[in-house]
Amino acid sequence: MKDFEQQLAQHYGYLRRFAYNFVSTREEADDLVQDTFVAALESQSFRGESLLQTWLSAILKFKALSYLRQKSRRQKTVVDGLEYESATETVPIHARQFDSMALKEVLNKIKDLPPLQSEAIIHTRVFGFPGIEFADMIGIPRDTVKTRVHYGMKNLHKEESISS
Repeated sequence: MKDFEQQLAQHYGYLRRFAYNFVSTREEADDLVQDTFVAALESQSFRGESLLQTWLSAILKFKALSYLRQKSRRQKTVVDGLEYESATETVPIHARQFDSMALKEVLNKIKDLPPLQSEAIIHTRVFGFPGIEFADMIGIPRDTVKTRVHYGMKNLHKEESISS
């Protein structure tokens, strides 16, 4: 058990940087890493068929996505001193920044893609994972990741030319 804990600790820095791709504060990143370590210690299901870092990254990814889903349900936005508590309340358009609107628009278009394509684009293009690392993380061939990204980008460009 101690050996496994020591092996986990060696990946703390990497996992913290990885977690920071999903969240905006160090505290949230630290919480995700801690949740990942707890899950890894409780499951003890690492069989050595992949790198420990890859296995931990997959756990963290699922923890982060779950956390973000929960957070989006209770998200609060403060604009011009007014607090908007749910997605059903509309934040005035003049209060938003153009860059964040453009980013949201792109992310919404990515979300509209088939799930496998959007997942590949988000991890390789938005989070910057090398294709081989993402492929290892989810257990598929690297060429499959390349194909998903290619067709996803093709679909995004197709949608962009239709809406223009």
